[in-house]
Amino acid sequence: MDIFLDSKSVLSTEAVWFDNLNIWFSSMLFNGLYKYDISTQQTHFIGSFPKEKRNEWRLHGKALKIDHEIFFLPNRSKYIHVYDIERHQIYSYDMKTKERINCKNAIYYKGCIYFVGNDSEITLYEMNAKTKKIKKYPINIKDYKGQICADYIVIDTKFYFACDSENIVIEYNMDSNTYCLHRVFKGSKGFGSIAYDGNSFLLSDSESVFRWNKDTDIVQEIYDDFPTGYGMTVKDGDAVVSCTGFTNKYNKNEKPFWFSAVIADYLWLFPFRTNMIIKMNLSNGKMFEVPLLDEKENDISLFMKTRMTHCHYVGGRQGERILFSSTKTRRMYVLENDGCINTDYFSFLAEEPKNFEIYYCNDVPVFTESKKENLKKFINIIMSDNRLEGKNYYINSMGNNIFKFMRSI
Repeated sequence: MDIFLDSKSVLSTEAVWFDNLNIWFSSMLFNGLYKYDISTQQTHFIGSFPKEKRNEWRLHGKALKIDHEIFFLPNRSKYIHVYDIERHQIYSYDMKTKERINCKNAIYYKGCIYFVGNDSEITLYEMNAKTKKIKKYPINIKDYKGQICADYIVIDTKFYFACDSENIVIEYNMDSNTYCLHRVFKGSKGFGSIAYDGNSFLLSDSESVFRWNKDTDIVQEIYDDFPTGYGMTVKDGDAVVSCTGFTNKYNKNEKPFWFSAVIADYLWLFPFRTNMIIKMNLSNGKMFEVPLLDEKENDISLFMKTRMTHCHYVGGRQGERILFSSTKTRRMYVLENDGCINTDYFSFLAEEPKNFEIYYCNDVPVFTESKKENLKKFINIIMSDNRLEGKNYYINSMGNNIFKFMRSI
């Protein structure tokens, strides 16, 4: 019996690629590549990503399928992983960086994949899809220590991305590999999301939603009132606190939304710390809540919302579709170009490691005995799983001494 697998559960996803036959995805909470067969509604484990720990979480931020290959771009990983569907083989390409890339989106243009890394400096990465050669283009913003929004906007040969800690939109020309910085004059600092309605950019920050015309440099606030019950969930020390309204007193720069899309005459805003998806009528600024089926707040979802998000960015825009998942239900939803969210949501039921639990202290994985298992199975893992590494526990700690003792007998 495989001691690393337990009974079936709904998998959390992060990087997803969707076609008419299958859904390919990287697990959010451990190292695993899966395929979901749409016709049979079955989830199949393909394999683990090479050169990664089995228990590593949030390895990838974006998946992109080109011909017969699926590119999994790194979030916490330092590799680009490529799954060759025809050869049934996963390949690893070293990013040659000491820091996490934190990629959330990507663009395929003229044979190359472009994406932005949020390491110590903002870097644009270009990977040739055939040769797999990787090039780096630093974006120089003086003294900037923030990150980049998950949204990218593509207009002809250029794409645009926004800074989350400064009022700057970066315009990058993919033909010339040159860029320019646009400073958007607003009171609040940084953006949470960026979209485009064909004439102007639509941005959200920690205070409002507004329209910015790049040509005239005019900024216009466009929202009316948020729906009844709208609020944010934040942490005050160890306590989870729900705040009513757009901002919160605990982190005034925290952004309520983290990706958005314009569909027909509406702007869709997907939550970061907030408690609802919002659809805004662009002609009059009226806002409406978009509820998801069977979503209920509980202690786990409140905690997850302070660590991650309400709706997770799993696929972004794929053609005319937006892919996202709920951290409450772990279901994946599809927002079509007619403005409808699929009622036949996707839920990935499969086996996953559950013989031990992992929690994170300053992003260091810490193993604990699972409440759903017993001590015998937990010890069995420690004795037999050579993939557990020394960095998964604190030096000179009781856990360290127990680990060494168990391995020595």
